[in-house]
Amino acid sequence: MVKEFEGGAENSLTQIKPVLDRLETIDPETVKLKLTEEASEKDSVAGIVIEPLPELESVSASDRQEYEFYAARVGSGEHVNPHVHFAGEEPYRLIAGKGVMHIGTIGEDNAVVWQDDPIFVKSGETIIVKAGQVHSFEVIGEEPVIFIFSCPESHLNDDQDRLMTTEHQNGFPEYRNS
Repeated sequence: MVKEFEGGAENSLTQIKPVLDRLETIDPETVKLKLTEEASEKDSVAGIVIEPLPELESVSASDRQEYEFYAARVGSGEHVNPHVHFAGEEPYRLIAGKGVMHIGTIGEDNAVVWQDDPIFVKSGETIIVKAGQVHSFEVIGEEPVIFIFSCPESHLNDDQDRLMTTEHQNGFPEYRNS
């Protein structure tokens, strides 16, 4: 099942179909092995463990972006720090655990306006965050979440296309595990 959020760019499913197709072919067990405690380091800015999947060729999408593939782990009781990208979509395929994706926008006063209803997702589901949407994933339950995601490489660099909203007014959503 693929879930999208209201707002942002239109026609995400069509634009990134080759990316979504590739996400579906990735073996979850292989990804889980890449995310062992010993082999993985936490991205201190995003607040999660991210491992590149270099064995997978990047995919060009009709939105004119080149998508790379990554594995990630978010620990029990943790969340991905809120941030936004302005170019390219960001699909996530959960392969273990469950959580909620909080989505918002940056308003005229530079404050983050969060949608009232975050989207609940579980293992086996795919969600798509659109360009321009502030997002923060939160783990629900005792099990860590493992997911595969794809995005332009610029999404992982603060000096390119990753703007952290932690310093913005209302920069964090209301987390359930707080």
